Amino acid sequence: LWLKKATHIMVSGSWDATAKVWSVTVSNGETVAIVREPLAELFDADSSIVCVSTAAVPDSGSIVIAAGCADGSFCVWKLHSDGVKVVIHKEMARRGSGPCSVVQW
Repeated sequence: LWLKKATHIMVSGSWDATAKVWSVTVSNGETVAIVREPLAELFDADSSIVCVSTAAVPDSGSIVIAAGCADGSFCVWKLHSDGVKVVIHKEMARRGSGPCSVVQW
């Protein structure tokens, strides 16, 4: 999915509770180009996404993406290199909690 199209990927989170994976190419001279259509869109978050973190899964060609949400919930996906998306963990917001403002691998 991304290895053929990009030198890097970027993940963004949005107020509309979607996370998107973008194809990014960094060429000689450090020129950065971002493809306008996302490689993947993830719709399983429960509220506005306020932070994201991504890590490569060694020897698999997959990545894991964590997103923290404004309501205190968070969601973790595994995105396979063939485009298959799997929710591997979803934590619901707890009563009275604030936003999940930091996730990090």
